Amino acid sequence: MTLIQAHLPVCQFAERHRLLVTAHPADLLDAVTLPGTIDDAWVKRLISWRELPGRFLSRFGSKNALGRRAAFGIGDFTLLGREDDLEIAFGLAGRFWRFDYGLVPLRGPEEFDAMSTAGVPSSCSTSRSKHRQTAGRGYVPRPAFIAMIEAPIFDFCLIGA
Repeated sequence: MTLIQAHLPVCQFAERHRLLVTAHPADLLDAVTLPGTIDDAWVKRLISWRELPGRFLSRFGSKNALGRRAAFGIGDFTLLGREDDLEIAFGLAGRFWRFDYGLVPLRGPEEFDAMSTAGVPSSCSTSRSKHRQTAGRGYVPRPAFIAMIEAPIFDFCLIGA
């Protein structure tokens, strides 16, 4: 059983990425946990655009947490576990459509696994490394009412379709 199957066995959205690299699998998984490792210029720009309205409104009294926090990044995720040099998993829970992401603080994998608050989706992302190939997967389950009411908007934000 993979870490993603253990922590998020049911989902409504999944994506996969694959990349051939020359680094050792352990080094690849270690790099995923380092701040700044995935500081891609395009990703930073897209996150700043996504956060711009919330940061702007927070300066004028809007009650969202963006005015008091750094840009969204790997530090917002909770480490769910690591299997040697094969796989590492991170979890995130929140109301992602809100300006400040509506993040729910999680202190570990037990809290992530117990996450069942209505209206608070959770996301699990893993990186697997095998024979100099790394693959990333992301899964997002949605509570039933979100799936019925906001699924088209949520899906558009996640996959652009």
